[in-house]
Amino acid sequence: MTTVHIQSRAFSDELQTLPVRYTVQRYSWSVFGGPKRAEVTVKAEDENDLWEMIERLRCPLILYSTRGDAVWWGYIAEVELTLPAWTVGVTIDSMYNRIAVAYTSDAGRQTTGWLEDTDSSAEYGVKELLYTSSGSAQAHAEAARAMLLAQKKYPIPTITPADGGEPGVTLRGRGWYDMLGWRYYANAGANLVDTATQVSTIATAAGEFISAVDLEVASGLSISEFRDGDGTALFELQELLEMGTSNYRRMLASVDINRRLRIYEEPTSSNPYLITKRGELRDAFDTPVRREQCPVGVYARLKDVIPGSLDTSKLADPSMMFIEEAEYSPAGDILTLTPRGEQSPWDIGVLLDG
Repeated sequence: MTTVHIQSRAFSDELQTLPVRYTVQRYSWSVFGGPKRAEVTVKAEDENDLWEMIERLRCPLILYSTRGDAVWWGYIAEVELTLPAWTVGVTIDSMYNRIAVAYTSDAGRQTTGWLEDTDSSAEYGVKELLYTSSGSAQAHAEAARAMLLAQKKYPIPTITPADGGEPGVTLRGRGWYDMLGWRYYANAGANLVDTATQVSTIATAAGEFISAVDLEVASGLSISEFRDGDGTALFELQELLEMGTSNYRRMLASVDINRRLRIYEEPTSSNPYLITKRGELRDAFDTPVRREQCPVGVYARLKDVIPGSLDTSKLADPSMMFIEEAEYSPAGDILTLTPRGEQSPWDIGVLLDG
Protein backbone atom coordinates (compact mmCIF):
# COMPACT_ATOMS: atom_id res chain seq x y z
CA MET A 1 0.00 0.00 0.00
CA THR A 2 1.35 3.42 -0.99
CA THR A 3 1.61 5.67 2.07
CA VAL A 4 1.13 9.43 2.27
CA HIS A 5 3.24 11.93 4.22
CA ILE A 6 2.30 15.62 4.45
CA GLN A 7 4.75 18.14 5.87
CA SER A 8 4.20 21.71 7.05
CA ARG A 9 4.60 24.48 4.49
CA ALA A 10 7.95 25.31 6.11
CA PHE A 11 9.23 21.78 5.32
CA SER A 12 9.46 20.85 8.99
CA ASP A 13 8.39 17.50 10.38
CA GLU A 14 5.19 15.81 9.28
CA LEU A 15 2.02 17.59 10.37
CA GLN A 16 -0.03 16.23 13.24
CA THR A 17 -1.66 13.03 12.10
CA LEU A 18 -5.42 13.22 11.57
CA PRO A 19 -7.71 10.19 11.96
CA VAL A 20 -8.20 9.91 8.20
CA ARG A 21 -7.57 7.20 5.59
CA TYR A 22 -5.54 8.06 2.50
CA THR A 23 -5.82 6.20 -0.79
CA VAL A 24 -3.40 7.05 -3.58
CA GLN A 25 -5.33 6.92 -6.84
CA ARG A 26 -2.52 7.70 -9.26
CA TYR A 27 0.66 9.68 -9.75
CA SER A 28 2.84 10.53 -12.73
CA TRP A 29 6.33 11.51 -13.78
CA SER A 30 7.58 13.53 -16.76
CA VAL A 31 10.96 14.07 -18.42
CA PHE A 32 10.36 17.76 -17.74
CA GLY A 33 10.46 18.16 -13.98
CA GLY A 34 10.31 14.59 -12.68
CA PRO A 35 7.24 14.17 -10.40
CA LYS A 36 4.33 15.80 -12.25
CA ARG A 37 0.85 15.06 -10.85
CA ALA A 38 -0.67 13.04 -8.02
CA GLU A 39 -4.19 12.34 -6.82
CA VAL A 40 -5.04 11.13 -3.31
CA THR A 41 -8.50 10.57 -1.82
CA VAL A 42 -9.24 10.95 1.89
CA LYS A 43 -11.98 9.43 4.06
CA ALA A 44 -12.77 9.98 7.75
CA GLU A 45 -15.40 9.09 10.34
CA ASP A 46 -15.64 12.70 11.53
CA GLU A 47 -16.53 15.32 8.91
CA ASN A 48 -14.51 17.93 10.85
CA ASP A 49 -11.34 15.99 10.11
CA LEU A 50 -12.08 16.31 6.40
CA TRP A 51 -12.41 20.08 6.75
CA GLU A 52 -8.92 20.12 8.29
CA MET A 53 -7.50 18.93 4.95
CA ILE A 54 -8.13 22.36 3.43
CA GLU A 55 -5.34 23.69 5.65
CA ARG A 56 -2.94 21.33 3.85
CA LEU A 57 -2.99 23.46 0.67
CA ARG A 58 0.61 24.09 -0.58
CA CYS A 59 2.00 21.67 1.99
CA PRO A 60 4.73 19.30 0.76
CA LEU A 61 3.37 15.89 -0.23
CA ILE A 62 5.50 12.73 -0.38
CA LEU A 63 4.31 9.27 -1.44
CA TYR A 64 6.13 6.14 -0.29
CA SER A 65 5.96 2.67 -1.82
CA THR A 66 5.32 -0.54 0.11
CA ARG A 67 9.11 -0.97 0.22
CA GLY A 68 9.49 2.33 2.07
CA ASP A 69 11.18 4.40 -0.64
CA ALA A 70 9.78 7.69 -1.91
CA VAL A 71 8.18 7.37 -5.34
CA TRP A 72 6.64 10.86 -5.73
CA TRP A 73 7.11 14.29 -4.16
CA GLY A 74 5.72 17.77 -4.66
CA TYR A 75 3.08 19.98 -3.08
CA ILE A 76 -0.70 19.96 -2.63
CA ALA A 77 -2.09 22.30 -5.30
CA GLU A 78 -5.82 21.57 -4.93
CA VAL A 79 -8.13 20.36 -2.18
CA GLU A 80 -11.70 19.34 -2.99
CA LEU A 81 -14.05 18.56 -0.11
CA THR A 82 -17.23 16.70 -1.03
CA LEU A 83 -20.17 16.80 1.37
CA PRO A 84 -23.72 15.46 0.88
CA ALA A 85 -25.04 18.85 -0.22
CA TRP A 86 -21.95 20.84 -1.22
CA THR A 87 -18.54 20.57 -2.79
CA VAL A 88 -15.95 22.99 -1.44
CA GLY A 89 -12.82 23.47 -3.51
CA VAL A 90 -9.67 25.50 -3.04
CA THR A 91 -6.73 25.72 -5.42
CA ILE A 92 -3.41 27.51 -5.36
CA ASP A 93 -4.19 28.68 -8.90
CA SER A 94 -6.62 31.29 -7.56
CA MET A 95 -3.92 33.01 -5.47
CA TYR A 96 -1.48 35.78 -6.45
CA ASN A 97 0.35 37.67 -3.74
CA ARG A 98 2.73 39.82 -5.83
CA ILE A 99 1.13 41.85 -8.61
CA ALA A 100 2.17 44.40 -11.24
CA VAL A 101 0.04 46.01 -13.94
CA ALA A 102 1.16 46.68 -17.51
CA TYR A 103 -0.73 49.53 -19.16
CA THR A 104 -0.60 51.75 -22.25
CA SER A 105 -0.27 55.51 -21.96
CA ASP A 106 0.65 58.31 -24.37
CA ALA A 107 4.28 57.37 -23.71
CA GLY A 108 3.65 53.76 -24.81
CA ARG A 109 3.79 50.59 -22.74
CA GLN A 110 4.37 51.16 -19.03
CA THR A 111 4.49 48.77 -16.08
CA THR A 112 3.92 49.56 -12.42
CA GLY A 113 6.24 48.31 -9.75
CA TRP A 114 5.42 45.08 -7.94
CA LEU A 115 3.13 45.21 -4.92
CA GLU A 116 3.38 42.23 -2.53
CA ASP A 117 1.40 40.94 0.42
CA THR A 118 4.23 39.67 2.58
CA ASP A 119 1.96 37.75 4.99
CA SER A 120 0.67 35.62 2.11
CA SER A 121 4.05 35.15 0.43
CA ALA A 122 5.63 34.15 3.75
CA GLU A 123 2.94 31.48 4.16
CA TYR A 124 2.62 30.11 0.63
CA GLY A 125 5.63 31.43 -1.30
CA VAL A 126 5.76 34.27 -3.82
CA LYS A 127 3.27 33.87 -6.68
CA GLU A 128 3.26 36.67 -9.23
CA LEU A 129 0.66 38.06 -11.62
CA LEU A 130 1.46 40.54 -14.39
CA TYR A 131 -1.94 42.00 -15.25
CA THR A 132 -2.59 43.92 -18.48
CA SER A 133 -4.83 46.99 -18.62
CA SER A 134 -5.17 49.03 -21.81
CA GLY A 135 -5.69 52.78 -21.91
CA SER A 136 -4.88 53.34 -18.23
CA ALA A 137 -3.14 56.18 -16.45
CA GLN A 138 -0.53 55.37 -13.81
CA ALA A 139 -2.88 56.17 -10.94
CA HIS A 140 -5.57 53.90 -12.39
CA ALA A 141 -3.08 51.07 -12.95
CA GLU A 142 -1.79 51.34 -9.39
CA ALA A 143 -5.34 51.33 -8.03
CA ALA A 144 -6.09 48.21 -10.08
CA ARG A 145 -2.95 46.62 -8.70
CA ALA A 146 -4.04 47.27 -5.10
CA MET A 147 -7.56 45.99 -5.79
CA LEU A 148 -6.30 42.78 -7.42
CA LEU A 149 -3.88 42.11 -4.58
CA ALA A 150 -6.64 42.54 -2.00
CA GLN A 151 -8.84 40.09 -3.93
CA LYS A 152 -6.25 37.46 -4.78
CA LYS A 153 -3.65 37.47 -1.99
CA TYR A 154 -5.08 34.24 -0.52
CA PRO A 155 -6.59 31.15 -2.21
CA ILE A 156 -10.26 31.69 -3.01
CA PRO A 157 -12.65 28.82 -2.06
CA THR A 158 -15.43 27.80 -4.40
CA ILE A 159 -18.74 26.22 -3.29
CA THR A 160 -20.95 24.26 -5.69
CA PRO A 161 -23.96 21.97 -5.18
CA ALA A 162 -23.19 18.25 -4.76
CA ASP A 163 -25.24 15.17 -5.57
CA GLY A 164 -25.41 13.68 -2.10
CA GLY A 165 -22.37 11.44 -2.35
CA GLU A 166 -20.28 10.07 0.49
CA PRO A 167 -18.21 12.73 2.31
CA GLY A 168 -14.55 12.76 1.32
CA VAL A 169 -11.63 14.83 0.12
CA THR A 170 -9.53 14.70 -3.02
CA LEU A 171 -5.98 16.07 -2.85
CA ARG A 172 -4.27 16.93 -6.13
CA GLY A 173 -0.53 17.35 -6.06
CA ARG A 174 1.95 18.87 -8.47
CA GLY A 175 5.72 18.53 -8.67
CA TRP A 176 8.05 21.32 -7.51
CA TYR A 177 9.02 22.04 -11.13
CA ASP A 178 5.53 23.47 -11.62
CA MET A 179 6.34 26.33 -9.24
CA LEU A 180 8.78 27.84 -11.74
CA GLY A 181 5.59 29.12 -13.35
CA TRP A 182 4.89 31.23 -10.27
CA ARG A 183 7.47 33.89 -11.13
CA TYR A 184 8.19 36.04 -14.19
CA TYR A 185 11.72 36.27 -15.51
CA ALA A 186 13.47 39.36 -16.91
CA ASN A 187 17.07 39.82 -18.00
CA ALA A 188 18.33 43.12 -19.42
CA GLY A 189 21.62 41.63 -20.64
CA ALA A 190 22.43 41.32 -24.33
CA ASN A 191 25.27 38.79 -24.21
CA LEU A 192 25.24 35.51 -26.11
CA VAL A 193 25.14 32.78 -23.44
CA ASP A 194 25.00 28.98 -23.67
CA THR A 195 21.35 27.95 -23.36
CA ALA A 196 22.09 25.37 -20.66
CA THR A 197 23.75 28.07 -18.57
CA GLN A 198 20.68 30.23 -19.11
CA VAL A 199 18.45 27.41 -17.85
CA SER A 200 20.50 27.26 -14.66
CA THR A 201 20.38 31.05 -14.25
CA ILE A 202 16.61 31.21 -14.71
CA ALA A 203 15.93 28.34 -12.29
CA THR A 204 18.23 29.84 -9.68
CA ALA A 205 16.64 33.29 -9.98
CA ALA A 206 13.00 32.20 -9.96
CA GLY A 207 12.97 28.83 -8.22
CA GLU A 208 12.05 29.84 -4.70
CA PHE A 209 11.58 26.20 -3.73
CA ILE A 210 14.47 24.81 -5.83
CA SER A 211 17.33 24.18 -3.39
CA ALA A 212 20.10 23.87 -6.04
CA VAL A 213 20.68 23.36 -9.76
CA ASP A 214 22.92 20.53 -10.99
CA LEU A 215 23.89 21.37 -14.56
CA GLU A 216 25.27 18.26 -16.28
CA VAL A 217 25.38 19.54 -19.86
CA ALA A 218 26.56 22.44 -22.00
CA SER A 219 24.21 22.82 -24.94
CA GLY A 220 26.79 24.15 -27.40
CA LEU A 221 24.19 26.73 -28.50
CA SER A 222 24.51 30.37 -27.48
CA ILE A 223 21.69 32.92 -27.84
CA SER A 224 20.91 36.30 -26.32
CA GLU A 225 20.19 36.25 -22.61
CA PHE A 226 17.73 39.16 -22.91
CA ARG A 227 14.20 38.54 -21.63
CA ASP A 228 11.52 41.24 -21.48
CA GLY A 229 9.88 39.90 -18.31
CA ASP A 230 6.51 39.09 -19.86
CA GLY A 231 7.07 35.33 -19.71
CA THR A 232 7.17 33.14 -16.63
CA ALA A 233 10.41 31.44 -15.65
CA LEU A 234 8.85 28.08 -16.51
CA PHE A 235 7.93 29.25 -20.02
CA GLU A 236 11.39 30.69 -20.71
CA LEU A 237 13.16 27.66 -19.25
CA GLN A 238 11.00 25.18 -21.14
CA GLU A 239 11.69 26.93 -24.44
CA LEU A 240 15.43 26.50 -23.88
CA LEU A 241 15.11 22.84 -22.90
CA GLU A 242 13.09 22.10 -26.03
CA MET A 243 15.66 23.92 -28.17
CA GLY A 244 18.09 21.20 -27.18
CA THR A 245 21.80 20.86 -27.78
CA SER A 246 24.18 20.90 -30.70
CA ASN A 247 23.73 17.10 -30.75
CA TYR A 248 20.08 17.65 -31.82
CA ARG A 249 18.83 16.21 -28.55
CA ARG A 250 16.66 17.99 -26.01
CA MET A 251 17.73 18.93 -22.53
CA LEU A 252 15.65 17.27 -19.81
CA ALA A 253 14.99 18.25 -16.20
CA SER A 254 14.18 16.43 -12.97
CA VAL A 255 13.66 17.62 -9.40
CA ASP A 256 14.77 15.14 -6.73
CA ILE A 257 13.27 14.68 -3.28
CA ASN A 258 15.64 17.31 -1.87
CA ARG A 259 14.33 19.76 -4.50
CA ARG A 260 17.57 19.81 -6.46
CA LEU A 261 16.95 20.46 -10.16
CA ARG A 262 19.04 18.28 -12.47
CA ILE A 263 19.54 19.42 -16.10
CA TYR A 264 20.87 16.79 -18.50
CA GLU A 265 20.87 15.81 -22.15
CA GLU A 266 18.30 13.42 -23.55
CA PRO A 267 19.94 9.98 -23.91
CA THR A 268 20.43 8.06 -27.13
CA SER A 269 18.48 4.93 -27.99
CA SER A 270 21.36 2.60 -27.16
CA ASN A 271 20.68 0.06 -24.37
CA PRO A 272 16.89 0.50 -24.34
CA TYR A 273 14.51 -0.95 -21.79
CA LEU A 274 12.37 -3.89 -22.92
CA ILE A 275 8.58 -4.22 -22.89
CA THR A 276 7.52 -7.87 -22.98
CA LYS A 277 4.41 -9.44 -24.48
CA ARG A 278 2.94 -9.67 -20.96
CA GLY A 279 3.40 -5.93 -20.43
CA GLU A 280 6.39 -6.30 -18.13
CA LEU A 281 9.06 -3.58 -18.25
CA ARG A 282 12.70 -4.65 -17.98
CA ASP A 283 15.90 -2.63 -18.02
CA ALA A 284 18.77 -3.03 -20.50
CA PHE A 285 20.11 -5.94 -18.40
CA ASP A 286 16.72 -7.72 -18.60
CA THR A 287 16.01 -7.03 -14.91
CA PRO A 288 12.37 -6.23 -14.02
CA VAL A 289 11.71 -2.52 -13.41
CA ARG A 290 9.37 -1.68 -10.54
CA ARG A 291 6.16 -0.18 -11.92
CA GLU A 292 5.68 2.15 -8.97
CA GLN A 293 8.89 4.01 -9.80
CA CYS A 294 7.37 5.48 -12.99
CA PRO A 295 10.46 5.27 -15.24
CA VAL A 296 10.79 8.14 -17.72
CA GLY A 297 13.54 9.56 -19.92
CA VAL A 298 14.55 6.20 -21.38
CA TYR A 299 13.97 4.36 -24.62
CA ALA A 300 11.95 1.15 -24.49
CA ARG A 301 11.68 -1.52 -27.15
CA LEU A 302 8.83 -3.97 -27.63
CA LYS A 303 10.18 -7.49 -27.28
CA ASP A 304 8.48 -10.31 -29.21
CA VAL A 305 5.24 -8.31 -29.41
CA ILE A 306 4.83 -7.21 -33.04
CA PRO A 307 4.41 -10.14 -35.47
CA GLY A 308 7.12 -10.36 -38.11
CA SER A 309 4.50 -10.47 -40.88
CA LEU A 310 3.41 -6.85 -40.17
CA ASP A 311 4.58 -4.37 -42.83
CA THR A 312 6.04 -1.41 -40.87
CA SER A 313 8.06 0.11 -43.72
CA LYS A 314 5.85 3.22 -43.83
CA LEU A 315 5.79 3.76 -40.06
CA ALA A 316 8.24 5.08 -37.53
CA ASP A 317 9.83 2.15 -35.75
CA PRO A 318 6.83 0.87 -33.74
CA SER A 319 9.03 -1.36 -31.63
CA MET A 320 10.98 1.57 -30.11
CA MET A 321 9.60 4.43 -28.02
CA PHE A 322 11.00 7.20 -25.85
CA ILE A 323 9.12 7.29 -22.54
CA GLU A 324 8.06 10.91 -22.07
CA GLU A 325 5.69 10.37 -19.16
CA ALA A 326 4.61 7.51 -16.93
CA GLU A 327 1.57 7.16 -14.68
CA TYR A 328 1.09 4.58 -11.95
CA SER A 329 -2.21 3.47 -10.38
CA PRO A 330 -1.50 1.54 -7.16
CA ALA A 331 -4.94 -0.09 -6.87
CA GLY A 332 -4.52 -2.13 -10.03
CA ASP A 333 -0.71 -2.03 -10.13
CA ILE A 334 -1.08 -0.42 -13.56
CA LEU A 335 1.74 1.48 -15.25
CA THR A 336 0.76 3.60 -18.26
CA LEU A 337 3.58 4.84 -20.49
CA THR A 338 3.23 7.92 -22.72
CA PRO A 339 5.67 7.99 -25.66
CA ARG A 340 7.18 11.20 -26.97
CA GLY A 341 4.80 12.98 -29.33
CA GLU A 342 1.60 11.70 -27.68
CA GLN A 343 -0.41 14.10 -25.52
CA SER A 344 -0.64 13.17 -21.87
CA PRO A 345 -4.21 12.72 -20.51
CA TRP A 346 -3.17 15.03 -17.64
CA ASP A 347 -2.75 17.85 -20.20
CA ILE A 348 -6.06 17.53 -22.08
CA GLY A 349 -7.87 20.85 -21.73
CA VAL A 350 -4.71 22.61 -20.48
CA LEU A 351 -3.56 25.78 -22.26
CA LEU A 352 -0.26 24.93 -23.91
CA ASP A 353 0.74 28.42 -25.07
CA GLY A 354 -0.33 31.99 -24.44
